[in-house]
Amino acid sequence: QLMYQFFHNALNLRILTATTNLRRFFRGTTVCVSTPPIIPTPEHVRRFPNTFKDKLQNGVAPAPIRKKLFDLHSRVIAEHCEKDDIIYLPPPAEAVDEAGCLLEKYWANDPTHANAAYGALLQAQIAKALSL
Repeated sequence: QLMYQFFHNALNLRILTATTNLRRFFRGTTVCVSTPPIIPTPEHVRRFPNTFKDKLQNGVAPAPIRKKLFDLHSRVIAEHCEKDDIIYLPPPAEAVDEAGCLLEKYWANDPTHANAAYGALLQAQIAKALSL
């Protein structure tokens, strides 16, 4: 519950309030796309630290812990979207392994983002959600 509240407070300042405000400007359907799932290997994070480069002195948290945090983060956003009548799209099922981590063929040279092939999956997912 403490971590849920932490994520809610942190996301509320930057994302949730902005999403709600943006929603007021549009009459049509609003879609919120999940952030990409975690990349499970710590080696990839160490190789492409990007925004984490100043935080790696203690190492990379194990994948199961990072996955739990990802799930909690996603839950906070999904609940907010449901409250605001926004379609929340989780990561495309074909892009994740059995543990819910991003498959290697969708990794980017970055610890938190996915590649263009993942973007193509998102495009198809959005089109389906909007019945395009």
